[in-house]
Amino acid sequence: MTFGGMSFSVLIVDPNSNSAKSLTKIIEVNFGQISNFEVATSPQEALQLLTIQEFQILIINISAQEHLELLNYISTERFKLIFTSDNMKKITETIDYLPIGYLRIPLISSQVKTILNRTIKDLMMLDVDESTFLINKANRKISILKREVIRCESDSNYTQIILSNKAQPVIISRTLKYVQENYLTSIEFVRVHKSHLVNRRFIVSDRIVNNNVQMINGDFIPISRARRKEVNTMLKGSKNHKIHII
Repeated sequence: MTFGGMSFSVLIVDPNSNSAKSLTKIIEVNFGQISNFEVATSPQEALQLLTIQEFQILIINISAQEHLELLNYISTERFKLIFTSDNMKKITETIDYLPIGYLRIPLISSQVKTILNRTIKDLMMLDVDESTFLINKANRKISILKREVIRCESDSNYTQIILSNKAQPVIISRTLKYVQENYLTSIEFVRVHKSHLVNRRFIVSDRIVNNNVQMINGDFIPISRARRKEVNTMLKGSKNHKIHII
């Protein structure tokens, strides 16, 4: 069975046989649209497979430094990246690669399915939006890559744009509503609060902790009660899944 007439290939790079087996089992049982998947236990084996096969999704265990270094030898923009790790401190070392999600080891089936469903939807989605938008700053135009926007925060009639490649936010004289409706219109961006718009690719997990969403840069963003159901649906991709609230 394929998804919308499309099928995909996955490469799992993981020296941990238990987590690799867990992933392959979840894929076999739940994802008929993934027609091919391979497992590499080392970066060298992964590079070999990448030269002879086409993959759309890479799932890489980044716990070991050598697996992290694999990313220096491939064009990461060719793939949807998912990182697994038993050491979540590794997250800060991989922010520039813009993975679609992170999975903790030991793996939880529901979280794997959530992120893979999201990944497949992204692969299928025809993104008609341009990858950048222009803002006026100090009498000049600045181009911002949408994929580098971690989140936006309302500040009265201004909006702070927090980017993955800049230490300080970019502040523009536009309302958050205007930014969402004119610049960041894709489903990647989720309005979780009247004052906050987040890029779901930079959410650490699909868990709400104390009514907050944690972002990859360490920020905790509040989710309003009125938007909780909407956020639940967006993050889980199905009304049959609920976010676990601690």
